[in-house]
Amino acid sequence: MKWKGLLAVLLGLLMVGVTAGSAMAIPSTYNKQQWVGGDVQPQSVTPGAALEVYLDGSGIQDKRIVHLIFFAYKHYKVKHGSKLSLVVGIGKLPIGGYRVWIGVPSGVTLYPNEVEWKWNEVKYEGTTKKWGKPFHKFKIENSGWTMSAFKVPVKFSRGKGESYGILVLGANTYDEIDTFLSDLGGTILGYVLAGLAGALTGLLGASGVSYDYIKITEV
Repeated sequence: MKWKGLLAVLLGLLMVGVTAGSAMAIPSTYNKQQWVGGDVQPQSVTPGAALEVYLDGSGIQDKRIVHLIFFAYKHYKVKHGSKLSLVVGIGKLPIGGYRVWIGVPSGVTLYPNEVEWKWNEVKYEGTTKKWGKPFHKFKIENSGWTMSAFKVPVKFSRGKGESYGILVLGANTYDEIDTFLSDLGGTILGYVLAGLAGALTGLLGASGVSYDYIKITEV
């Protein structure tokens, strides 16, 4: 399944998302950084969420998706040293655009300058730190299409047998995300990125902030 599958997911997010916007058609032409080839197959949709995050690529050895009430637990087993795509889908994109932070632990390399996007331009705006943990910042422009998606390569070389988490947060502004992480606290954030407490973010959500989380085990 290619873009048709992701389109179906994003249309669903348009109906249940928490941010403002109106449904419009998908453009037939893309920027020169358009997606080139590759399958895009969403794994789950959490009702009410604006974000859908998953991995794509041949290095995935196994995956487990458990649908909870307000959270979808996703556990991927990936080949140590493999380079995959982290795919972020956004439904009901606000008129003023959207902001996304991606947090990965040490030993996991994100390649933000290789980002590829569909429907709305995505700009990488550097890194920031919260509670000592690095986050990559992305700005999604709203060029008239109320759904968007982008993917960024990520290499998994933390260590064979290691388990940890990747946390993706989205909001209208960076300040909202910063406040969410401040409320979350450094200890809980550490547990989340260590792969121990991802579902807790669903209980501590702040108004205007959406999130998704995946657990990784290198094999």
